[in-house]
Amino acid sequence: MKPNQIYNLTLVTKFSSVACLSLACTTIANANLITNGSFEDGNLIYGQNPNGDSKSMQVMAGDTNITGWTISSSTFGHDVHWAENGNSYGWIAGAGDRMIDLSGWSDVNNTAIISQDFGAIASQQYTVDFMIGIDSRFTDGNQIEVLVGIGTSTQSTTLSLPNGWTGVYWENRSMTFTALNNNDVVSFQGISIPRCIGLDNVSVVPEPASMLALGGGLIVLSRRRRR
Repeated sequence: MKPNQIYNLTLVTKFSSVACLSLACTTIANANLITNGSFEDGNLIYGQNPNGDSKSMQVMAGDTNITGWTISSSTFGHDVHWAENGNSYGWIAGAGDRMIDLSGWSDVNNTAIISQDFGAIASQQYTVDFMIGIDSRFTDGNQIEVLVGIGTSTQSTTLSLPNGWTGVYWENRSMTFTALNNNDVVSFQGISIPRCIGLDNVSVVPEPASMLALGGGLIVLSRRRRR
């Protein structure tokens, strides 16, 4: 094979590698990595809660009733409240028929954490989208606050009731995190004192730019090894 043919073949191989990597990153970046982000799946046992509500369940730390999610204790709180539309409190899910109340049944100072291992890759950036909800009938101070994180990287967000609003109010939130370690979990924790801190419709999507950078580094390493 002539030198110019080898050079042209090398260029084609390089461009093909980049094009394939870019396509793969775009495809993966559009995929939600979270299982059961709307909390629809799992074994919600009606009436298993202190008040006997027929469409609610007190999910304790260590319980595996909510498909894909882990509940863990932290300081004061040991549970979350898993509610379905039609419950006696009048709470309505932000998406689908079920939602999580991060305040649990302990209400004040409950700091239980709900988390999921979505297969994080170290140094990869992820966008976390979710809904937080507040209820005028079960909120002291008209504001809630939620702590969100991937691994040890955390951010907080607040939600206040609009003036004159009665009932449940939901808003979308979006945050970007960089995973520090493989398999860092995404987590949510209520850090305010209201008696209803709604969580629903969670998704985690990798950022394509950081995926491309990581993939490009792997291609360079691969070529160096071949030489």
